Amino acid sequence: MTIFSLKIIALICMILDHIAEYFSGTVPMELRWIGRISAPIFIFCVIEGVIHTSNLKKYLFRLYIGSALMGIGSIILNLLFKKASVPITNNVFSTLFLIAMLITGFEYAKPIKQKIFFALTFTIMQIAILIFEFFIVTYFFNNEPALVQTAYYCGIGGVLPNIIFCDGSFLWIILGILMYYFREKRVKFIIMYIFFSGIQAVFTISYGINIQNFLFINYQWMMLAALPFMLLYNGKRGKNVKNFFYVFYPLHIWAIFILSNMIAI
Repeated sequence: MTIFSLKIIALICMILDHIAEYFSGTVPMELRWIGRISAPIFIFCVIEGVIHTSNLKKYLFRLYIGSALMGIGSIILNLLFKKASVPITNNVFSTLFLIAMLITGFEYAKPIKQKIFFALTFTIMQIAILIFEFFIVTYFFNNEPALVQTAYYCGIGGVLPNIIFCDGSFLWIILGILMYYFREKRVKFIIMYIFFSGIQAVFTISYGINIQNFLFINYQWMMLAALPFMLLYNGKRGKNVKNFFYVFYPLHIWAIFILSNMIAI
């Protein structure tokens, strides 16, 4: 299975997930179960992209531009549809950019002193970004509901990527780094991924141990279903249509969001 095939599978699962997210109560919620497959596969693909790209700077730049444009567009739409029951918080580009940047930083910083310097610089920048976001959102959107405020945090987080207000928050960042370091150790990769998926199930226990909570409250553990697809990867890129994914991701979310709100009017 090529990178192209994996991206197509992730893309289809992602579309179904977002339809169920923005048309909540109208379409079967079970579609969101299928959507748990998409993010891990996209993270897997970006790791392969970092490893095999011929121009790492351009690759990182594309991811950042995708993140920034997604963030700006989502802020505009959230402002236009202030009464939306589900504001836009999605931006997988910010997560993928952060994972790619962290992997690149630690790999290129060979001496331990350089790695420490990179880690400190990244940490300071993240704290500064979060403080800046806090003041912006508090100043302009203080009277908005918590979910709406989160949407603006995520929107600004597209322009200023941070490990808190990105898709999956810091957990996806950790997963990406672990997937990178275990990528050539198949058995360890499988154990790590199963363990990480299991942690998601443990989180559900806080809501109470029953089938309802595991299936309809916190069902992120279903990301385990992405593992067989990643294991089928054959090391090949497949069709080169990288720009399609950069364009399709924001457009499909914005289209679904707009349509759901127009129907609700």
